[in-house]
Amino acid sequence: MSIERIKQLGTSRWLLVLVLGLLFVPPYVSSGYRLLQIPSITAFIVTHAIKHNLSAIYPVFNLLAISGMIAALAGGQRWAPALAVYATLTYILSAIIQNVSISSEYGVAISISNLSLILLVAAAWLWEVLFPENDFSQRPPLKRAFPLLTLAILAIWQPVNPGTMLPDFHLGLLLTSGSSLTFCMMTTVFLGILLLYYPKVNLLTLRVTSLIGLLIGLGNLWLEFIHLPALGWVGLLHLPLVGLAALGLYLSALKSTVTTA
Repeated sequence: MSIERIKQLGTSRWLLVLVLGLLFVPPYVSSGYRLLQIPSITAFIVTHAIKHNLSAIYPVFNLLAISGMIAALAGGQRWAPALAVYATLTYILSAIIQNVSISSEYGVAISISNLSLILLVAAAWLWEVLFPENDFSQRPPLKRAFPLLTLAILAIWQPVNPGTMLPDFHLGLLLTSGSSLTFCMMTTVFLGILLLYYPKVNLLTLRVTSLIGLLIGLGNLWLEFIHLPALGWVGLLHLPLVGLAALGLYLSALKSTVTTA
């Protein structure tokens, strides 16, 4: 299959078919479960993922996230390949540690749907590594940069008290929030960077990241506003992801239409 054919498939309705198919793959639970338990089990996996046992390495990865964002903005085109590699590895890591849970309640539990979707985003960024199209050579206008950078910084900061899940604007959370190991917050950062440099970005990467980011973001809004309303503040922090993903999906479709015309 040619490169152009893969690009066409990655920006066509077949992408939506694939993503929707993956969306309904049930979780794996070693202790077994009934179909009606799937929403509760999925919520349990996310809130009890092995990521929560890795707090000792949060500062390292948060520093990497902050450094990567600064490099992509200030370093110009020479940092575009490094960002794509970093995004690919970040998505692979978050796919695993956010969607695997080991507990006495369910044994080993894996959200196969979320894990597969996030690995698909990793594949989209790997595509940019192999066939680069992102062009960061021109500095973006300030009126576009300011709101997108604000949302990216908020995502890395993730001002949530880990004990109460209520607002906590302590600056130390810029290093200890663990947001750099989460799909949703890092997708806000990566989409913010792509939208800064739009339209000179990889269309396939933008489309896949936006589509899956939107679906997972909406899923989190259901979890945090409806299923577990005590996490409402966390839900509010997911609104930028939903907004940026919807914008990225629209712009990628618009660019595709203009290119095809």
